Formats: sequence, structure tokens, C-alpha cells
Amino acid sequence: MITGLALKRGWRGEDIRDAQQEGVLWMVEAIKDYDTNEVGKPGGCSFRSFLYKVLVRSFSNYARSRKRCEGHLNRQVTVLDEYAADTNRSSSLNHRTFVVQDCQPTPVTLAEQQEDAQRLRNAIQHLSETERRILTGIGQDKKLTAIATELGLRLGALSHRWRKLRRKLRELLG
Repeated sequence: MITGLALKRGWRGEDIRDAQQEGVLWMVEAIKDYDTNEVGKPGGCSFRSFLYKVLVRSFSNYARSRKRCEGHLNRQVTVLDEYAADTNRSSSLNHRTFVVQDCQPTPVTLAEQQEDAQRLRNAIQHLSETERRILTGIGQDKKLTAIATELGLRLGALSHRWRKLRRKLRELLG
């Protein structure tokens, strides 16, 4: 249901996944807030109807809040341009933009973002060209089959490399 609402608003990829994660939290809240005595009362509603109303209303509020955030802050921060300049490489990864979710960044948030960007640059320097291309494809919401075709790999081999890459990034990023 959340996916359908997000698609109607033109959202894609990571934005839909964020909304779905929020939807899980809204469902948990709905379970806690539902009064089982409502079913028997005149004007009461079933849990299913209650959940539907909660999800639609919560998604609407979430979308409005998100739109306000986007209006107040340029949400895109390019973190890999320095890496491209340092290594003189041209790759689509160098132009990948990462989204900042904070509407009103504080000095602490800005410092943390700068530290995260530096850690990401350092981690990327430790990746092979193939690993960077896999990461770029995933970041562009490409399917694993499409990435495997581009790299000339079997799907199973790419899946294995993607698991290893995630493990490697976890270690590098701490």
C-alpha cells in the first residue's frame, strides 16, 4: 500500500524504501493505539479499516513533511568529486549524489556529514574498479542482472561479489 502511494507521487528507489520503513513503524503504532472495543460500538471500525486510515494519514503527513524539507534545504551533497580529482578517473560513480535527510542541519550534523563523506572517500579508494562499478550500479537502482551483464559476469558470481563488497564496506566504514 505504501509503495502504491509513493509511486503515485512519483517517488522512486530509496525514497520508496524509506517510506516503507516508516510504514512499518506506523503499523506498530496502530497496533498499540487500536481499541479492540471499537468493533462492537456504533461508528466503530475493524482493525483493518483503522490500519488503512492510519497508514494513509501517516503517509500523507510524511510526504508533506518531506516536501517542506526539500523546499528548505538543497538535499544533494556530492561527496565523490574530490576522489575524482585526486585520482583523475572518470566514472559515473564520481557523479553520484548522496541525499541528506536532515531539514535543519546543526553544526554537529554538518560535522558528522563531513566525517562520513571523508570516511566514504577513503573506503572508495580501497575498492577495485569492478567493486566501484558494482557499487555504482546498485546506487543507480539497477537490477543485479543488468549489472552482471554490463560486467560480463554470471548472476551468481555478481551476487557473491556484492555480498563480499558489503562486508568489505562494513569493515572499512566501521
